[in-house]
Amino acid sequence: MSVPHQLQDSAANKPIHTPPSSLDQSPTKRARLDNSGSALGGSQKAYTATAFQQPQLQPLPLPLLLLTLAHSLHSSALSLHPILARRPTSPNSLTRYATAWSSYTRLTAGAVALLRKCIEVAQAGGEGSGSGRIEVRARAMLAEVGLGMGGAEMVQEVEKTLSKAIVAAEKHPSFTLLKPYLTLLQTRATITSSSPSTTSLKYARTTLRRLLSSPAFSLPPSFPSPGTDLQHPAWVYTLHLTLATLPSTPYPEALASWREIERIAKGRGDEGMRMVSLVGQARIALSEGEWRVVESVLEECARGMGWTEDGAALPPQAPAPPTPSPLPPPLQIQLLLVYALFHAHMGDVKKAKEKLKMAHGLLDAPAGSGGGAGGEEEEKERARGEKEGWVVIPIHPSRIGSTHPTTASPSSSANAPSNSNAPPLPTPTTVTLRIPSRAIVYNFAFLASVAVHRDPFGTRPRSTLFANEGLKMLDGKLVGTEHLPSSLIPSPLPTTLRSLALLKIHLLLFTAELSIMRSCWDKAEEQLGVAIATARAYSGGEGEGSDLWEVFRGRITLDWGLLKQARGEDEEAEECFETVLMEDPASSTASEVGGGGARMQRKKSTGGGGAAQEEHELSEEKSNLVALAKVSLLILKIGQGTRVRLSTSSSTTSSSAPSSSHPTSSSSSSTDARLTSLSRSLLSLTTPTSPPSLKLLTEFIQALTKGEITKAKQHLSVALALANASGQNHAKAVLLGLLGNLFVWTRNDQAQKMLLASLHIARGMGARPELRSKEQQAEDKKLGRSGESEVGCARLGLWVGERLGEAYKRDDPSKALKQESLNEAHRRVLDQEVRGGAAAARGK
Repeated sequence: MSVPHQLQDSAANKPIHTPPSSLDQSPTKRARLDNSGSALGGSQKAYTATAFQQPQLQPLPLPLLLLTLAHSLHSSALSLHPILARRPTSPNSLTRYATAWSSYTRLTAGAVALLRKCIEVAQAGGEGSGSGRIEVRARAMLAEVGLGMGGAEMVQEVEKTLSKAIVAAEKHPSFTLLKPYLTLLQTRATITSSSPSTTSLKYARTTLRRLLSSPAFSLPPSFPSPGTDLQHPAWVYTLHLTLATLPSTPYPEALASWREIERIAKGRGDEGMRMVSLVGQARIALSEGEWRVVESVLEECARGMGWTEDGAALPPQAPAPPTPSPLPPPLQIQLLLVYALFHAHMGDVKKAKEKLKMAHGLLDAPAGSGGGAGGEEEEKERARGEKEGWVVIPIHPSRIGSTHPTTASPSSSANAPSNSNAPPLPTPTTVTLRIPSRAIVYNFAFLASVAVHRDPFGTRPRSTLFANEGLKMLDGKLVGTEHLPSSLIPSPLPTTLRSLALLKIHLLLFTAELSIMRSCWDKAEEQLGVAIATARAYSGGEGEGSDLWEVFRGRITLDWGLLKQARGEDEEAEECFETVLMEDPASSTASEVGGGGARMQRKKSTGGGGAAQEEHELSEEKSNLVALAKVSLLILKIGQGTRVRLSTSSSTTSSSAPSSSHPTSSSSSSTDARLTSLSRSLLSLTTPTSPPSLKLLTEFIQALTKGEITKAKQHLSVALALANASGQNHAKAVLLGLLGNLFVWTRNDQAQKMLLASLHIARGMGARPELRSKEQQAEDKKLGRSGESEVGCARLGLWVGERLGEAYKRDDPSKALKQESLNEAHRRVLDQEVRGGAAAARGK
């Protein structure tokens, strides 16, 4: 092969150096290089060795070099979070996961070692120490890396290094914006601690308040008069948000923090932050059962969002360009869910379903959409925030200049890697709010849908569809087939899994209760077993709510008793109800003398936290469980023949009806007295502001215990109206059956309508066809009857059917004959269910 003449002369004198990438260049790339060479030199020349002069670089100070290397390792470790967010499900994925985890631990350990050395060198002083700046930055970064690693020893080291960093930051005014950042890291370390005590959390709240009272972050005395403003409003908002959402913060203090945010936002004109504060107030008031506060806050939210009572936007008076919503979509979803739960609690199921529909519409929309103006990059950032669990709220910049230099702003420090999955730090015009991730909110929306659509009627009730879909999604996250937010990896992962398990147990218990109402008892038993196993599997650690079995023990026991009662196993059911009643000391002591019910009213502290509450006082959830256990025990005993009579006067009579299966004994009088006391305690729970569900309960109890037909009809009619308004079909079936039974001997036509409506609902609560033999089918064909009978709830259907048959005997004997055949089908199914339950009990 001939050599071009341009290279022959040079080949004789010096070697030819070919660029490493020229051997595998395509013809197109070579042509492009040739053209560029011609443009530069006018003729093609061979690439030859050229002596390039290296620029003279100054040596990097050792502390800064160590900090930069640690930053690089930390960034590389954070880049592995998306891989660690998906747990392995196969041998190949396990190998990849193990490799990623090994790299993550190695990079993180290297970053920690470099930061420790950097702090040591910076403390010694000398060149590059930067008057303490490098040391403070290194300590802040060490705290971030250590909190990501987790572990008791690492958290202790983080708390010590943050204490020293805060002391160092107070020595120079240039560290003004590092003070809140370090304080928030210290608060996060307190929460991350394996056993955050009440004292440590109280100290964290005190530290936040002390910082908010400092001159740089306190409100001017004349605020919000013109010319006054906060120096650093974003950090003030952030500190108040942390104070309001700190674990174990008493309700009055958290509410005060949210209201302070609202006051500051009103004064500055930050409508987005004002709406955020209203959503926060509504959430904590809803969890505390402060329904008046919830109602007033939601009314203010509706005005701020421009919603009508139906949830639609208010029509403009004149055509105007659309204005962006003051709330981003993730917070709109939270607000709509609070609306739905509030309306459901108050008995307005129609409005609750409308709000749920709107919330699901926003959840089904692509993440990041609907968040206001911005290009594709802004939409991607919003989508990332929704996925990881944060949202950015715009605010107005401060109207006054800062009196402190901000060269040490954490946003420009080395402890904020560019590829970090953590939420962005506050800026002069934005505040970052931590929220539940989109996946968690999606699962909670299914749980709220199950609670609102809690109706056992129909072949495939919507409540069971929502529950099954929610359980499917939660199982995917718990098993590892679906991604978790990468910002939650790795240290907070156990807490996240416990949160997912908590949602799963709630869905399982709702589904089990629906199965009991639909007479699917085997399925209910299986679902309760899975709930128990899940609570046991994900219990662990320390702190409030970490033991899921303790959280759900009372409700699981109550549901198990309801299942046993439905199967006719009264002794085991009574034992379960009594176990739940043991949660309330008033049920075993004060209730004996008739004063126990008043103690179940939850006392609301007006200040100073919950330390002053009495020991026997129950939480709202436990109070509700105790009330349901009392009602269940009372109905069980009345069904066994015990008569409880409550008169309008102070005198009360109770007796046990003689029965061969439940003979009277010497202890019957004490039992009747206790049941009477339980009835009175239930009636004492009702107040004028009580929700419709509690009013329905007390009306039902009075109808059973008054002993007068006229008053019983009145109470049952009121209870039926409440059940109709709240869409409780299972309650409607019982109430219609009882009312029809009272009207049989006075107004037979009205009684038949009520009993038929009750029987229709009972058949729909399960809608299981009772298959018949060939001989029975032939007989049905002769008599013109259907070949199969819808049974549904066999026990209730049989009770109502027998009374409907008695009503038919007076008017139409042919209808009475058809009804008797249906009653026979109910008896066969009920007999099979009782035998099946007894066999299952013997097998265990």
